[in-house]
Parts: sequence; structure tokens; C-alpha cells
Amino acid sequence: VCVCVCVRRIWCVFVRVCSVVLDKFLSTKHRAQHQWMCKGCTATLNHMANPSDQSTRILVAVNLFRAAADGGDLTGMYHYAVILMAEHPGVDGTVQKNYRQAAKLFAAVAQHGFPAAMYHYGALLLAGEALPDIGTEERLRRAAEIFEACAESGEVPLSSIGVMYRDVPYGGEKDEAQAAAWFARGADAGDQQSHLYLASMYYNGRGVEQSFEKAFEHNRAAADAGNSSAMHNTGVHFFTGKGVELDIDEAEKYFRQAADSGFVHSWINLGGIYATGIGGREPDLAKAAECYEKAADTVPHAKGLLEAVQEKMAEDEEQSRK
Repeated sequence: VCVCVCVRRIWCVFVRVCSVVLDKFLSTKHRAQHQWMCKGCTATLNHMANPSDQSTRILVAVNLFRAAADGGDLTGMYHYAVILMAEHPGVDGTVQKNYRQAAKLFAAVAQHGFPAAMYHYGALLLAGEALPDIGTEERLRRAAEIFEACAESGEVPLSSIGVMYRDVPYGGEKDEAQAAAWFARGADAGDQQSHLYLASMYYNGRGVEQSFEKAFEHNRAAADAGNSSAMHNTGVHFFTGKGVELDIDEAEKYFRQAADSGFVHSWINLGGIYATGIGGREPDLAKAAECYEKAADTVPHAKGLLEAVQEKMAEDEEQSRK
């Protein structure tokens, strides 16, 4: 055990020294030649270094990507721009979040037709971090052009573009109408995630006129395509009668599909159906307990529901003995 600990410590010191040496002594014109290190060394660290020493691996990766970016390597520029979107440790201290610098790097890479770089650059245009000196209207126009190019590339999901307008994660004004328009384009193309997002927009009346009927249509389309969240939502539509005729049997079917697909909260809904006997059926506390038990480790209030059902089962058993 002591030998293993010692080897791990030596390895950690070694990779830190390698990172410093590379950063200090590689000239700019030679750094681009070491772009392969950004991928190879990071992958090697992921497999060989102490799995718990995440900070050491990040430190090395940050400095290797920075070296490649300084050398003009497009892959290095892209990855270092991604790093600049959040704080990371570096040899000379923490690499601070810097949207402006990231925007410049994304713009340079986007000129070479890299869809992922174009996507991030469009997001920073929305946020006002890219080209901050031009007017808002012009920035938004350019962002729209960038996103259109992303869509045409076929490598960026239309739902992801809609999310940028809906959530503006890097800042800027939300445009829910634009978001809904992108989700609609994605839904028309058969994208289940776009159906799911558009259903939410219709259900809550965000960016579109509220319509439970259309929300149901899009949730069911996503559910039939295999989306577990949409399966749950479709069950809710049938359970509440919003957008479709109330049907507890259909609600049970979709909740069951969602639960079996890993959507844990659906076990709670199934448990409620079995516990209450809603829809003219007989209550089945044993089935309800099974459902609540499957959710107990994930959903906080499931344990309370399980305990309540178990107490009722115990009371019923005691009554039956009298």
C-alpha cells in the first residue's frame, strides 16, 4: 500500500513538472506541433493517473490546450475557448472565466467551418460577449446567421439552438418565441427532444399561445419516439385530462413505460393510482408499496409514502384478524 501511494505521488509531481516545462520552454512556432499532446496526454492521464487526483489531470490538460491554442492549432483553440467558459486550475494559478477571450477564439475557429465553434460563438453573440461594440440588433442578426449555418451543417441539434434562445446561459435577453420556432423546426424534422421542449412551451404558454392540446400532441410524439420524460408527461395529460380526455388506464400505461425506462418519479404516480384506486378500480396497497419502494432511494418524499402505505397495510391485516 505504501509503495502504491509513493508511486502515485511521484507520478503527480512528474506530470506537474512536465506541464510547467512544456508551458515555459515550447516556443510558439513549435507549440502547434504538440497538438497531439492535448489529446494523447489527457487520455493517458485519465487512464494512468490516480483517479482521485482530478485536479492534476485538469491542470495538465489546461496548459497543454493553452500551448496548442497559442500555436494557432484549431483544435487547441477550440478546447481552450471551452476552458475559458469556466474557471480551471493552471500552472500559474486559476484560469479565470473569460467570455470575451473565448469568443475571439471561437470566432477564429468558426471561420474554418467548425459547427461546434460556430454554436458557441452564436451563444456569446446573444450574450453580448462577442462583438460588444456593435449594436444589439446587428449582434442578434449575426447570431441568427451563425445558428442557421449550424443548422445547415446537420451537426448541431435544432433543439440545442432553441435552448440557447430560451435559457441564454451566458447572458443576454431571452427570446422564447425564437426558441419555440427552433423547437418547431426540430419537431418537424422528427427530433424527440424538440417535441419535448415544444410541448413544455405550449403547456406553459411560453413563446407561443398556451395550448394543452398541442402540448399533449408533442409530448406523445416524443414519448412514442422513446423519450422517458415525455412518457411521464403524456401520463400526466391522461391523468389530469388536460389536452386529452381523462383516461386512468392510459395514464397508468404511460407512467409504467416511463418508470421502466428510468424516469423514477413515475413510480410515485403509479403508486398513487394503486393506493387510491382512482378510476373505479380497487386499491392495491401491495402494488403501491412496490412502486414507492422503487423510488425511495431517489425521491425524498417516497419514503414517507411507503411508510404510510405499509402502516395502512398493517392496520388492515390487524383488522382482518379480529
